[in-house]
Amino acid sequence: ESDKATLLEISENQGLKPVAGCRMGVCHQCICKKKTGRVFNTRTQQYSDTGEEEIQLCVSVPVGKVELEL
Repeated sequence: ESDKATLLEISENQGLKPVAGCRMGVCHQCICKKKTGRVFNTRTQQYSDTGEEEIQLCVSVPVGKVELEL
């Protein structure tokens, strides 16, 4: 999963401008709420649950369809 685009990159490629800082999971500026779906955290190497939770856009790769609250 870690070779795929992160949610931050995908968002920016679609013309969105989410808040972001370091782009590597350190500064926590890009935290947002994931409403549905699963993500793979490239920093912790962990998969998320499918429910609502806070994620970091810059280190999260979508696993299928993901809905965010930006």
